Amino acid sequence: SCFWYSYPFRDQPKVRLHFSNADRSGHGALSLERTDARQAELIEILTEIHTKHPDAETVRGGSWLYNLDPYCRLFPPEYIASRKPVGYELQFWALWGQFLRGGFRISEEAVQQFLESVERAATAEECEQSFPYEVLRPECDIQHFYQYYEIA
Repeated sequence: SCFWYSYPFRDQPKVRLHFSNADRSGHGALSLERTDARQAELIEILTEIHTKHPDAETVRGGSWLYNLDPYCRLFPPEYIASRKPVGYELQFWALWGQFLRGGFRISEEAVQQFLESVERAATAEECEQSFPYEVLRPECDIQHFYQYYEIA
């Protein structure tokens, strides 16, 4: 499964979604061919949360992936509309994961572009802006997920 969750998140009734490209189908994890598989994973997770954690109130994410339409199409519109930039959280996988592809292979092209940009940077801020994407953090009421995926 590519999706998993943490609950509670920081001692609050929040579900924290996580993603890892664990798809071994030969297609990209976020390809159109794999949309049904990703949605099935989310339905499984949300059904479990609905059963095991009825006190869960919100769903929160945080990743560079929220910059990508193929990822965003998996979620309720209210969740995607809530995305807020949180900058370049240098200590977290949510930022550095953009340099990996399936099977934890390095994306040589992305790394090369990043290194070239860092080399031209004159300030720490310019170094941070060398990342292709910054981290976006969506959060919304879990009921939007239950409605979107028809979980009762």
